[in-house]
Amino acid sequence: VGFYSYFKVILKQAIKDDNANKTLRYSLTFIWAKILAHDPSARYDLIVRGEYAFFYKELKRDKDNSDQQIFLCTFILAQIASYQPTGQKALVSKTCGGTKKHNKTSLLSLLTQNIFHSNFRIKIWSILCLAKLWQNNDDIKSIAYDITDSLILQLASPSVEVRAATMYALGTFFNLKDEVCIMPHNDQSVILGPNFDLTLAHQLSKLVHDP
Repeated sequence: VGFYSYFKVILKQAIKDDNANKTLRYSLTFIWAKILAHDPSARYDLIVRGEYAFFYKELKRDKDNSDQQIFLCTFILAQIASYQPTGQKALVSKTCGGTKKHNKTSLLSLLTQNIFHSNFRIKIWSILCLAKLWQNNDDIKSIAYDITDSLILQLASPSVEVRAATMYALGTFFNLKDEVCIMPHNDQSVILGPNFDLTLAHQLSKLVHDP
């Protein structure tokens, strides 16, 4: 408990300091990724204190960041998005760049750009973060509908993990109660809905196994 409180204090100070040194920033990100991996309930503290903004700002640094830092920040933001709907609302708020499509540094835009990242871990967690952002949230789906065009391209990825994450994200997007979506892919039709429910544990489609 003592260490946890200490890490919260350091994180709060780091948010206020845009010039915090790289070692501190990277260490904080690593520590909080570990905390959330073992105790997802810590998401609540990050949301109510607005401290999730630190990881969004880190994601915005882009060229100043290592792939490891981008991956860990994306993982943390995906955990925030999983705290629904509070976390979802926080990540599309003005604090994270809002929802205007012309804002290329909003979280939605950054995640969409990272769908095409060369690092598979960044690609996978960007896709999963998007999936959690719009899961059971039609308001966010109505804003992010065009991102599915980028996702569909990932069904041809050589990585089975990327294809599985993509199917999961498309499943959470098209899981509408009274609608069925027929999505063309490589001269085949993939039917999504009305009871489409994907988990990475399911072996549902040849699309996952054979790009």
